[in-house]
Amino acid sequence: EYDSTDLDEKIDVYSYSNLLYCVLTGLWPCYRIQDDDMVQNKVTAGERPLYNATGRSTIVQRLAHVMEIGWTQNVTQRPDIFTLLRLLRSHQSDLVV
Repeated sequence: EYDSTDLDEKIDVYSYSNLLYCVLTGLWPCYRIQDDDMVQNKVTAGERPLYNATGRSTIVQRLAHVMEIGWTQNVTQRPDIFTLLRLLRSHQSDLVV
C-alpha cells in the first residue's frame, strides 16, 4: 500500500483484509515486526502473512479466501468492497451460525 501514489477506496479493501486476519488469528498481520520501515518494505514487496485455512470450518475458509483477494498486490486488479460483499453474500448460507 505504500507504493501507491493514487490512493482510493481499494486501500480500504486492503485494510479490511487486515481486519479479517485479526478476526481469524487474534493477531495483527505484522505483529512480529516492530520496525515500521521493515513492515513497509515487506508490504511493498508483496509479502503477506501466512494463514492456512485447510481443514478449518467452511466459514473460516470463506473468510480467508476473501482476505487473500483483498490483499491482491496490484491495486488495479484488487476488487472493490462491493465485489467482496457480493462474494460474502454468495456464501451467506455458509456464514450463518
